[in-house]
Amino acid sequence: MLILSVFAPLLCSGLRYSLHVQPRRPQISRRSQRLRNHARNDLSPKSPKYALPNFHVLVRDTKRETENLLEYYLPSLAPYFPKFLHARSAPKANQYVLDMAAQIEHDDHSLMEKLKRKTSNLELMQAAAECKDHMAAGIDTTGDGLCFLMWELSQPRNLCFQHRLHKELAAAPANTPLDSYVYLDAVIKEALRCAPPIPMSLPRYVPAGGREIDGFFVPGYTIVSCQPYSVHRMDDSVFPEPDRFNPDRWLVEDGTAERNRLFFSFATGGRGCTGKK
Repeated sequence: MLILSVFAPLLCSGLRYSLHVQPRRPQISRRSQRLRNHARNDLSPKSPKYALPNFHVLVRDTKRETENLLEYYLPSLAPYFPKFLHARSAPKANQYVLDMAAQIEHDDHSLMEKLKRKTSNLELMQAAAECKDHMAAGIDTTGDGLCFLMWELSQPRNLCFQHRLHKELAAAPANTPLDSYVYLDAVIKEALRCAPPIPMSLPRYVPAGGREIDGFFVPGYTIVSCQPYSVHRMDDSVFPEPDRFNPDRWLVEDGTAERNRLFFSFATGGRGCTGKK
């Protein structure tokens, strides 16, 4: 009761402030900009500096400048958040990614090798950051998605789907490309549709000048968001019986475009998840 009596007024005042505050464009501090310029100029793959300490400074500074979701929605309460609500640093993970990125040779199937083959001339720091994004974003989400998928397939009501999937996998020749398994793709998509690994909203800033959304004008730099779980259940004509696990729905040619349009597990657009493909 004491905790509630202390934080309830703060929460209410924070909500009032957040709802009435004028939308503002996110700002980058001068120190962050200097560090980013330094990294861009001095941390190229051809540079002998490499500057591992500067990378950690950049990570720490960026972490301080980047607000988490709670700070986005309740900016006035950010100073009162306990430490466990703030993003934690990961020095061991940073060190591991940098060590792997600095190697001269990489496995042919690795992300780093693919980034090196790109014609975009990514700098070493940029390639390492891309690898860190994949590692951080793909561990828990993959595990959560597979957990729900296996649970659904184990249910007696879904044994027909399990048998059909097993039949496809058993009949395929060795070294068959994964994208050739049509029913496996349908099962994975349906699992991601029913239980998206990222249940939270995906906030975005409205572009400058504002936009009209569903008949309402929203000013520029306002934070708007939607969550995959709701998007996958918003139109029964696209996903009939949306709470039912049914991979066969993805095999019907009619309505494919609409199903893919409302498939939001990886978000969409230029800021969508890079693991979609």
